[in-house]
Amino acid sequence: MPATIRNVMAVSFDLCVVLAEVEANGMKIDVEALEKIDKDLEQEEKDLLEVIDRTITEFSGDDKININSNDDLSRFIYSRSPKDKKQWASVFEIGTDDRNSVKKAKKPKRYPKGQFSTLVRALTDVYLKQRASRCSNCNGYGKISRRKKGGGHTKPNYICPECSGKGFNLRPIARNGSWVTAGLGLPILNVQSVAAHGFPTDKGTLSELKSYATTKEQRDFLTAMERIGSVRIYRSNFVNGIRRNVQKHTGILHPKFNQTVAATGRLSSSDPNLHNQPRGATLPVRRCIVSRWRGGKILEVDFSTLEFRVAVELSGDKVGLEELSSGDLDAHTRTAQILKDHGQKTSRQDAKADTFKPLYGGSSGTPAQKAYYAFFAEHYAGIASWHNELCREAVQCKRIKIPSGREYSFPDARELYDGYVLGSTQIKNWPVQGFATGDLVPAVAIEVWRYLRDKRSLLINEVHDNVVIDLHPEDIAVVPPAVVEIMSNAHVILEQRYGYASTVRYPVEAKIGDNWLDMETLHD
Repeated sequence: MPATIRNVMAVSFDLCVVLAEVEANGMKIDVEALEKIDKDLEQEEKDLLEVIDRTITEFSGDDKININSNDDLSRFIYSRSPKDKKQWASVFEIGTDDRNSVKKAKKPKRYPKGQFSTLVRALTDVYLKQRASRCSNCNGYGKISRRKKGGGHTKPNYICPECSGKGFNLRPIARNGSWVTAGLGLPILNVQSVAAHGFPTDKGTLSELKSYATTKEQRDFLTAMERIGSVRIYRSNFVNGIRRNVQKHTGILHPKFNQTVAATGRLSSSDPNLHNQPRGATLPVRRCIVSRWRGGKILEVDFSTLEFRVAVELSGDKVGLEELSSGDLDAHTRTAQILKDHGQKTSRQDAKADTFKPLYGGSSGTPAQKAYYAFFAEHYAGIASWHNELCREAVQCKRIKIPSGREYSFPDARELYDGYVLGSTQIKNWPVQGFATGDLVPAVAIEVWRYLRDKRSLLINEVHDNVVIDLHPEDIAVVPPAVVEIMSNAHVILEQRYGYASTVRYPVEAKIGDNWLDMETLHD
């Protein structure tokens, strides 16, 4: 076994010991705070549904739209729906392929823009606004009686064939001699924006479509749909996940940590999932995670712009290296300005989602987002060139190796006629994410755990780019600066554990509070 691979395995084995103790330590849950969070989210969901129902009624008349149905939602958002789903799937090559007994989603067929538009018009029906009227056959009852052979009628137990038991019929509304189109009528984003049910309705697409909304009602609907999806998933996965698994008599939650689930090598967790929570106060379940000691605190120390720094390091991008060494980098403000210059209203906070998206192979979006991605590729030419090298290596060798010794297999990587490389998103993303949060952070977390062995404070989590500690009152003055120092020397730990000399430094930020959400930044 090569020495570099042995280094990765050694860190993994050491981390296994750490995680066993972290699972045993668990984290203290404020159950009352958890219930308050759930009630607030439940009320928010009701408020969002009111906005959604009001918009549907305004734009679709009496037709009922089920927002939990992708078919209905697609029809409402785009004002079109496929005439024949089998033909639709065949033309655009939607579905899955069975490769070596493993089903993989097909990539929708690419068409020139003009041909794509022509096909969409030919293969879809326009969604028409409709008005309900009482069914004359059953008089609105929904059921009918039938004549008996011997005379007379049965009781009205048979579903009315005219209205299918609904008691009413829908008829298109005409205005000035033309049918009235229903739904929001939003544009199809690009030539690959197709799905089995028509067009995409996922959260990312809803967010992109807001830039094309021309009315307040359209924007409010898309925002509400985007948010209600997050609230429902959050309540199910996180709030209920914590509620189901917290120990009744101790109030301690003992999540399970998984080292070999995420493809990149980073940690994941289950029972409940504590690794994919949104940051900030937008969905505040972290407020219920508190110290187990009276007078104790929660400490979080996280790396700043970690994956960008790793991308600069691995690619050797000269502009990135210069910006990092000089400290002259406010990437999110720059992103916001570029988006504004191209007509997309945004804030520095909202722009964060786009700033480093190119690191993960992101290239689609609004015209303003595409303009920013083009700027990123030109400004950080070294990263763009490195991405191309990774794609070539994956196509030629069917695998990629990173400096720590970790390897990723891409058996299906191949270049298509238009230059697109299958799996390019993972090819560009996994080396950065793997080196940053699969190799660097775990190695640092091990050192933090070793330091805490003779302290009363406990390591209770390691989430991608940070560590979380339950601070004992006696340790409040000494542990935070010590942990900051350990993590600030990540470049030293990289060389010790992997034999890799990093030219980039990895600064950290420490925050402390009574819970894992409401925290204040610790300054030197």
